[in-house]
Amino acid sequence: MERQKTTLAAYNELYKEQDDLYRGAARGFGLSDCAFWVLYALRETKRPMTQSGICAAVYQPKQTVHSALKKLEGEGYLRLAEGRDRRSKEESGMEIDNTPGRWWRSGCLLSVGLRF
Repeated sequence: MERQKTTLAAYNELYKEQDDLYRGAARGFGLSDCAFWVLYALRETKRPMTQSGICAAVYQPKQTVHSALKKLEGEGYLRLAEGRDRRSKEESGMEIDNTPGRWWRSGCLLSVGLRF
């Protein structure tokens, strides 16, 4: 039992260190933690995602994700994709705006695995 406690404590320590690294990266880009993870999730899926899909991917409540999406959309980081709603079969959701010249921070985001 003592070995399990030691292993769990070591895991928690590593998890917190990793979380601090990502939090620092987000702050360095002027992003909230949630906004950073929203961009990360969108980049990893390489397709538009619905708000509920983003919530599931980043383990954040709908209200928190909604605030991050509105801010990111307002700043031009992403856009609402036209398409599927409950009556249509086309895909819709939020997607990263890949307009050429748009990414003045692309070198910074590249360093944490977000490629634009």
